[in-house]
Amino acid sequence: MTGFRTSFNFFILLTTILVYGFALTIYAFNQQIHDQGQYQYILAHVLLTISLLLSWLMIHDLNSLKQKLQELQVRLQLLEKYDAQTKALSLQEFKERGLLIETGMRRRGEKGQLLLFTMKKDIPLAVQASLRQEFIKACLQTVRSKFDLVTSPTEESVFIFLQGTDEMGRKIVINRIIKTMKENINFLSLPYHIEMYETENLKETLDSLLREREISL
Repeated sequence: MTGFRTSFNFFILLTTILVYGFALTIYAFNQQIHDQGQYQYILAHVLLTISLLLSWLMIHDLNSLKQKLQELQVRLQLLEKYDAQTKALSLQEFKERGLLIETGMRRRGEKGQLLLFTMKKDIPLAVQASLRQEFIKACLQTVRSKFDLVTSPTEESVFIFLQGTDEMGRKIVINRIIKTMKENINFLSLPYHIEMYETENLKETLDSLLREREISL
C-alpha cells in the first residue's frame, strides 16, 4: 500500500511538471516570446521542477523514517518481556509462556485457571496508579513464580493464569491476594471485580476476553 501511494504521488508530481512546462510553452508561443524571454520561462520551469522533486524526496524520506520508527516500536514491544513499572509480564510474553504451559498441561491431562481482575469504576483517579501497582505486587507475591503467570495489559485489568489448578486452588489464590491487599491497603471489599474461567485453550479464552474489552492483541 505504501508503494502504491509513493508511485501515485510521484505520478502527480510528474504530471504537474509536464503540465506546467506545456502551459509555459503555449503561453510563450501565443505571446510570441523569443530569445531572452524563453530563457526566463525555461529557468522558471527548471526551478519549479527542482523544488517539487526536492520536496517529494524530503516527504518520501520522512514517511519512510516514520514507518521504520513504527516498525521498531512494534518490535521493541514484542521484545519486552516485563512491564518496567510493575514487573508483570508483557501481554505478548504472557501469551507465549501460557501456550507453552498449556501444551504441557494437555500431556498431563490438566486444566488451567484464568483469572481476570478489573478495577472498579468508583475508584478515585488519584489512587488508581498506586492501587494497580500494589495489586500486581500482591498477585506476584501470591502466585507460584515458576508455574503461574501475571500480566496487566491496561491500567484497569490484571490477568492471572494458574496452571494445573482446580477450583479449590483458584479460591486459595484469590483469598491470599485479598489477605495481602488488606495488609497494605485499608478497604472493606476488594477494589477489583473478579472473573474466573477454567480453560483448556488459553489462547481462545484470552483472545475472546481481550476483544470484548478492546485490548490490543
